[in-house]
Amino acid sequence: MVIIGALVLVAAVIVGVAAYATNSGSTDTLQNFSVLGYQVSGTTGSLFLWGMAVGAVALFGLAVLLAGARGNARRARVARRELKQSRREAKAASRASNQLVAEQQRMDPQQPSAPRM
Repeated sequence: MVIIGALVLVAAVIVGVAAYATNSGSTDTLQNFSVLGYQVSGTTGSLFLWGMAVGAVALFGLAVLLAGARGNARRARVARRELKQSRREAKAASRASNQLVAEQQRMDPQQPSAPRM
């Protein structure tokens, strides 16, 4: 999701910058206006509408990018929480095992000691 959003956002920025860079006229009618090889003709109002469309595509790309980043952050948070829980459980199991070995040695001192973890 993050990559798709970033690609859409970058494409919208490229189109917007190309349209701005090639717009050199200040008259009401645009003549010989091209964006990335496509000829665009019409008034400045139509250019404004096209700019709004490019802005909407950029906004969509940004929304997809942020949604993907939020999902990745949520998964990472859950993984960290599960890792902490797993480490706590392993530590408790190790402690219980060591206590059991110590208890068995107290009961039967002739038994060789088990290596500690």
